[in-house]
Amino acid sequence: MARRGIELEVKFAPAGEGTLDALAARTAFPGWRICGRQDEVQHNTYFDTPNGTLEAASCSLRRRILDDGAGGVEWTFKRGRGPGRDGVARRREINVRLSGKVNGNKGDFPKVKCAPIERARRLAGNQPLVPLFTLLTIRHQIELVRSDGARVALALDRLQLEDAPVYRETEIEIELFDGDEGAVADLALWLMRTYGVLPMRGSKRGRALAWKRGLGLPVVGPALALEILGDQAVQAGDGAVIALASPRGSEQANRLAEGLTERLRITQADLPTTGPRIVVNRVLGSEDAVVFSAWVKVGLPRPLIHYLVTDLAAASVDPWLILRRLGEYVVPSQRRYLDPAARTTDLIVIDNAPLLAADQHHTPAVQMKYFGWPREEVLLASGATLFSAATEDDYFYRPPAALSDDYLRVRLREDTAWVSYADTTADSAITTHEARPRVLPLLRNLGYREQGKVRKERRRYRHGGWEIALDRVAQLGYFCEIRQVAADQRGLATIAATLGLDTLTQTATPYWLLVQDAQRAFPILPLH
Repeated sequence: MARRGIELEVKFAPAGEGTLDALAARTAFPGWRICGRQDEVQHNTYFDTPNGTLEAASCSLRRRILDDGAGGVEWTFKRGRGPGRDGVARRREINVRLSGKVNGNKGDFPKVKCAPIERARRLAGNQPLVPLFTLLTIRHQIELVRSDGARVALALDRLQLEDAPVYRETEIEIELFDGDEGAVADLALWLMRTYGVLPMRGSKRGRALAWKRGLGLPVVGPALALEILGDQAVQAGDGAVIALASPRGSEQANRLAEGLTERLRITQADLPTTGPRIVVNRVLGSEDAVVFSAWVKVGLPRPLIHYLVTDLAAASVDPWLILRRLGEYVVPSQRRYLDPAARTTDLIVIDNAPLLAADQHHTPAVQMKYFGWPREEVLLASGATLFSAATEDDYFYRPPAALSDDYLRVRLREDTAWVSYADTTADSAITTHEARPRVLPLLRNLGYREQGKVRKERRRYRHGGWEIALDRVAQLGYFCEIRQVAADQRGLATIAATLGLDTLTQTATPYWLLVQDAQRAFPILPLH
């Protein structure tokens, strides 16, 4: 049987293995009815000429063999580029399923005739078509239909290269079977808002081929990363080094190291060896026998994606535009040459869920800002200890659908961004998530309007359960902010008196509003 037509797919990188499990366990999808499920194991072999004629023509030829005992084989020829920055692929496709024992199923290129093979042979000319690699795909597929007749397949895939098991990925795919394209966009936005996934550029074939050529890296969630790193660590044994790194200012590598240490403690409990060393964010010397390394970062945390997609939908932003813009944000995580800091690693770990430890921070219930600093001798005599010093840039944005004074704050510190907003699910507390600096152009492209910017030099001290921040704010001057970050019997008034701040003026006004007030009070006038 042959099927010809236009393939429409949207692909997503899952936030983690738990996302695939949670979707597979669902018994209902809002607005959709489940009309079928199936599990299958696919052996997908991709073919091309030795010099890549099909790839150069933006075409591909795939042979799919299922472990279903039927012995059939499915051939697919596709013309057109894979998913772009919005994760959407619109390609011409010819698909033929041949039943029975077909000559050459498991070998090289078979001596059979069917439309997909003939198309590929016409492009190849006199050159032979040879197998490039085989991807083992374990798929759980859910078929959905809605009241307007739209029918889609939601595919949950776990992948690995058969000749290189260290290459493993996970992927979520929505494919339109019948109906309006808008149905795919609607389901995609629900998926993003509910599970925190982002559109992913490139096809399975393209990403695996880039990895084999040394031009790309597998991109996985934390759970799969722990499995891969654990396997490598056990094989390496004593004296080897597992190196983990993350952007400056991020704690993601430390969190992954904690998870890996716990995994090894359990799996190697009965082994006589001590296992490899786990090194985090450290320059390694020639004596370090590194066997595997990973670059660990945050994409967009699930609650933040939910916030953005919900707000953009309320502002009636076109769903395909939302997909495209969010896809542009995730692109650099997919290719090694677009992420220079990851060039010497073997794996990229994206923590969106998160599954290892929360990257979510709530603003402390007790905090106060003072005009002025404590005297240095008083600060040191109080027992406060300095633990960080950095320059921070705070950007403030108004959401497209804002009907009040709601705003987002993006704080850039070193190579990490922190996004804060009012969380209506937490009694209007301010919630903060770790992200990447690319979140700034993302917000602008999504229609968020910049309201102001504040730069400050901040020195942070710990004083028991309190954090003391000494800020020198551009255009404003010197401020001291006290925040309770852990249990401490001493109250705010006691800490303020200890530091000699009890006579200073207090304020709870954000810096950017103080800057605006100062600019209105003392406007800069042109010289005449």
